[in-house]
Parts: sequence; structure tokens; C-alpha cells
Amino acid sequence: MHDEMAKQPNPNACSVQKPGNLAMSCVFNSATERGGSARKGHGLQIRRHASCASNAIMRDTSRRKRRWLMGLRSRASTFTVSIIAFLLPMLLVVMHARAVTLDASQMSGPASKLGAWEGHWAYDERDFETPYSHAHANSGTGDCNWSPNRGFMVCDYLNRSPGNGVPANDLAVFSYSSTAHAYARLGIFKDAKPFAEHVTVNGNAWTTTADIPYKGGTITLRTVHVFSSDGTKANATTEISADGKTWITISRFTAARIGR
Repeated sequence: MHDEMAKQPNPNACSVQKPGNLAMSCVFNSATERGGSARKGHGLQIRRHASCASNAIMRDTSRRKRRWLMGLRSRASTFTVSIIAFLLPMLLVVMHARAVTLDASQMSGPASKLGAWEGHWAYDERDFETPYSHAHANSGTGDCNWSPNRGFMVCDYLNRSPGNGVPANDLAVFSYSSTAHAYARLGIFKDAKPFAEHVTVNGNAWTTTADIPYKGGTITLRTVHVFSSDGTKANATTEISADGKTWITISRFTAARIGR
């Protein structure tokens, strides 16, 4: 008895099948039921199985929609990755070309001569007794490097033994103007006003000049730097003139590049 009852199909249940076969299973169950009691409730069973088929179709449609959306997202993600993979090399090429062009334009022509100052320098200086200076011996270092955009040469000087016994730190900034076709040097000090110097370049010789106030008048300060042919050494002489004709030497120094 229990075995026969177990074999009886449940008129209210839908067979669990693959998504594509759910509706067919419900219709098949409805068409195959026989017996007296089944005939009496035939109309009710048809409605039940119709509802079952409708639910199965809706579930199947929902699953298909989810699979379609997942596939769409996957294709969109793949498309985005492909676009990035295609554009990234082009972007890198453009950036590299711009950097090379910028570097080449700044490292060629007159501006490239600023590189003569680049490096780590050690120097010795001797000041002379004059109306403008007192005899003294100095030594120190200078670190000259290109600014990040290679538009300026910045030199950081440290005088370890100045006349007052207190180490002195100052800056010199060299530049070239492509508009004025001229070089310039700006001296920057901690305890004095900065002043600009005009620069002329003739081969390995760099000459800086500046007019500075002195006792109610103006005097001209001139320094001539001469680099060795291999660029590892430099000699400099600083002079002062009150009339632009007579020059008095106030100091000389020698420098050697000891590193980059």
C-alpha cells in the first residue's frame, strides 16, 4: 500500500527538471493523470498545472535574463580592458616623445652651456688687501645641479672659513633667455639683498658683471671664470672698478670638480 501510494504522482507538485524542461514536465503530468477522483478534479488540476507551467516559464526566463546580463557585463569588462590595453602604449609613446623633445630643446644650443657648472666642486680663495677688501684665505665647496625642468643651473656654495669665522651659505642661479639671447646670474644671500649679474660667455671663459652701490656711488664688480679644456678645473679672478677703466684685483680662487 505504501509503495503504491509512493508511486502516485502528486497533482500539486512540479517535477524538478533542467530549466528548459520545466514547463513541459508540468503539462506532461497533467495529461497523464487518470482515475475517478482525478476526473472529478480534472478542471482544478489543469489550472494547477497551468499555473505550474507559468511559474516554470517565469523562472526559466529570469534565469536566462540573469545569464544574459552576466554575459553583457563580462563583454563590457573585456571591451574596457581591451580599450585600455590599446590606448596605454600610445599614451606612453606620446609622453616619451614629449619628454625627449623637451630635453633635446633644453640640452642643445646656448642653454646647454650652463652644464659647464654642473658638479660638486671644492675651491680655495685668496682675498687681497685693497680699499675694497681685506687679506684673507677662504675654502669651501659648491654643488651645482640642473633644476628639475633643466631650465636653470643652481649652485649652492658653502664658505667654510670666511673673515668673520662664521660659515657662509649662498646660492647662485644661472639662466639663459632665448628671447634676450643673454645669460644671467642671480646671487642670493641670507643676510644681504640678492643681486643680478650680467653674464657673457666666450669659449671657456665666463665673465659676470654687476653694478653695486658703494659709499654713495656705484662701483662695478667683475669676475672672470676660466674652465679647463676638460671641464674639471676652473680659475677665477674678481676685480672692482670705480670708473670702468681702472681695475683692482680683490680675490683669486681655484676650483676642482670632485664629483657629479
